[in-house]
Amino acid sequence: MDDQLQQYIDIIKKNSETMNGPDYDGREQDLLRQKEDLEMYEHELKMKSRSSENFDKLVDATVCFVNNELSQPELDEIYKQSIK
Repeated sequence: MDDQLQQYIDIIKKNSETMNGPDYDGREQDLLRQKEDLEMYEHELKMKSRSSENFDKLVDATVCFVNNELSQPELDEIYKQSIK
């Protein structure tokens, strides 16, 4: 799996845990930082994608993977098809 994709997956997982977890001091700052990280990785993936449709498909597939609705080989295949 591509390092950039793995980092994107990790940020999505962390963001989901933060949003769904208990409230704590600094939670809003963590969510803001995670949002910025997500936007940075999404921008980089969008620039590498063949089209905006491929980018959307990749983002959807990544979220499905994080939610255990898609296997890693399936995500890897979508990644390969989506990136230039």
